[in-house]
Amino acid sequence: MTEKDAPLSAEEVAFVRRVAEAYAPPSLTQAERTRFDARLDELVAEELPRSRPWLIALAAGVAVLALAIWQTGREADRDALEHAAAKSASVESAASPEEAIVATATVPIADADDALPVEYRAISDLLVGN
Repeated sequence: MTEKDAPLSAEEVAFVRRVAEAYAPPSLTQAERTRFDARLDELVAEELPRSRPWLIALAAGVAVLALAIWQTGREADRDALEHAAAKSASVESAASPEEAIVATATVPIADADDALPVEYRAISDLLVGN
């Protein structure tokens, strides 16, 4: 058991109680409590209409971001399929196994990012940009 976990002594409990009582807010009368609650309700009612445009803008931004991420993923998948098709065509047209190995290794790459797996392309786009 550490010092932090040790139970409080009677003196420590009394000290904590005195501090809590000294800093406790004064009790409100029923009329004061009613005014406080009414003013709090007014403040909340004033704040909601002001925050609504921000919520709408935030929702629209999230939707646009999700659409952009989805579209980028589709383009990356299409590029990967085109690259695989080009590699497959060059390998299939090879006359011997040796030519197929050379064709696999020497398919021209239009962009260095095309050589990366899809997941790494996304990271590259974030770090390096397009």
